[in-house]
Amino acid sequence: MRRPKIVTGILAVLFLALGAGCTSVSRSQYSQYIYVLPKTDQQTTRVEVDGEIKGVAPGYFEVSRGRKPKITLIEGDRRRDVQIETRYRWSRSFFSGFVFFAYAPFSWLIDLATGTAWDAQDYKEPGAKLPNAERFRIAVAPPKADSQEVSDLGGEWLALKLPTQSGTSAYPGYAGTPVMKPYRETLPIFLDSDYFYDVHSGDPGQSRNLYRQLDAEVIVESKIEKKGDSYTLESTALNTISGAKVPGPKWTFQEAELSRRIPGFGTKLKNTWWTRLIPNTVGVDLVSERLEVELASTGLSYQLQPVNSNDWFSQGVTYISSLNFSSSPDRRREFSSKWELSAVPVLRFSRKHVKAADLPIPNGVLVESDPEFVRWLISGGYGLEVGYLNGRHYVYLDIIPTFLWSQVSWRQNGANQTATRTGFSSQTELGYNYNWRTNWFVKLFTRSQFEVTEIWQDALSARMGSRQYPVSASTVVSGLTIAYQFESYEFAGSRSRK
Repeated sequence: MRRPKIVTGILAVLFLALGAGCTSVSRSQYSQYIYVLPKTDQQTTRVEVDGEIKGVAPGYFEVSRGRKPKITLIEGDRRRDVQIETRYRWSRSFFSGFVFFAYAPFSWLIDLATGTAWDAQDYKEPGAKLPNAERFRIAVAPPKADSQEVSDLGGEWLALKLPTQSGTSAYPGYAGTPVMKPYRETLPIFLDSDYFYDVHSGDPGQSRNLYRQLDAEVIVESKIEKKGDSYTLESTALNTISGAKVPGPKWTFQEAELSRRIPGFGTKLKNTWWTRLIPNTVGVDLVSERLEVELASTGLSYQLQPVNSNDWFSQGVTYISSLNFSSSPDRRREFSSKWELSAVPVLRFSRKHVKAADLPIPNGVLVESDPEFVRWLISGGYGLEVGYLNGRHYVYLDIIPTFLWSQVSWRQNGANQTATRTGFSSQTELGYNYNWRTNWFVKLFTRSQFEVTEIWQDALSARMGSRQYPVSASTVVSGLTIAYQFESYEFAGSRSRK
């Protein structure tokens, strides 16, 4: 006799999500990158950090975090130590410490003791000239938008438009010929670096590491807002060294200019609401599935025990059912934490070979001991998802109405018996997503779905007696999914529009 463990599963997922979030907060980097720009006309200023020559300025250099970090500038035989200014990390150290609740003071003390509570500032001597003033590089940040496809549409257009602009009015601190970095080349760098918008005013340690990887003197940031039936893009050019910003180009476009395609095929579809239901994510489920029934005779829930089948057919179906096809909602948002409300589809296929063990004896007479059943289930639906996003971390709750097709078969009186039913149900899922690469993510979840009760009334009543009829039946699935999200959209006009 066992009761459903949905509450235990939910608490377990919450614990894992909190643990992953705490790891992100407490893993404060012990070093960071700063930009060093000395006042010299000769490119021979070497930079020494902790007794080791790191390279020639100007450029980005890695320094250890601390209250008073130092670097040494070497010009010929002359050496001079430079004190780097720092500031307290209010967001990453102080406020993030509240994740530990009562243990927040210990988190703050650890950060102060290890030096991770401080951000080192760039070192730029007064009067120093910006390098590469005649030829500089531009990277396009993913535009801030309501959806991933609209964001990439704007990014593709900017990558085509920006090289036509030049002069100090377009790019702060630079004049001459810009070198455009391909949008798709730099996009993974932004996403894998937990890029957040208005990056220069954020965490200096985060932003300087991003600038070093991009190897670009100018970043074009933008946002796209929907106004009526059209979208409007407004951009800003950011000097990664000085932090200066100037307005960039603007663009207005229609959603009809965006088309979707089925992953792996060249078929194009007009971008409408139903095309968002096209699966764009494939994953592998590593799960534990529990099927439970509640009997009217006792009012208690009983778990149907799995029966392992060694035949090739059963094992093949098990492998197929472990594949997960879904339409993942976009997670490309700004870095700061935020709540999200969206609609998501679900499609599920399952085959279970189970036996009913430890059930009560009806009327004192044992009709059959441990009867076995094979249950097939196909369900699909579209429903509500509420989630909380913080960088790469996403905790969510799904409540989705579903349509079910279910079939249960068993052996009785030397013949195969089958019961088939359809019906409506609901699926509840609580989970945690971690996006560790641009299109790759891992998900921990626990899912509860009510089954068609009538089909188990047919099956159990036939095998166990009329008194053994269920008043409810449900499946609880807990586990891990590793998934890859395909790009399912394109903008044909982005190659030609100027």
